[in-house]
Amino acid sequence: MPTDIEMTLGMAFLAGLQPHVRCLRGRRMGPAKVEPCGYSAELDFETLIWTRGAAFPCWRLEQRLKCPRCGGTSLAVAWHPGAWKGERMARDLVQCAKEVEKTERARRKGKSGV
Repeated sequence: MPTDIEMTLGMAFLAGLQPHVRCLRGRRMGPAKVEPCGYSAELDFETLIWTRGAAFPCWRLEQRLKCPRCGGTSLAVAWHPGAWKGERMARDLVQCAKEVEKTERARRKGKSGV
């Protein structure tokens, strides 16, 4: 299993993970009080892959999102088990499978070259 830094959207999709995001906007933002937002949602994985690509690193996702309710950029992305792995693979998103294969090949090549 790849580390968090190596995990891409394609790998997470094929692993059956589902991204959930929550807005972290709090009570204070500088000297002004700000009402907490707390909006949360389950992200549509196929749309993420369409817009970002299967090679997009998962750890960068929260840096690229914005809360639709308040416009805040302070967000937390959590990865939870989603659809059954076989169900996801049956959708045959070729881009995801190719990305996982390419990453595995690079990992094997890196380990053998050390």
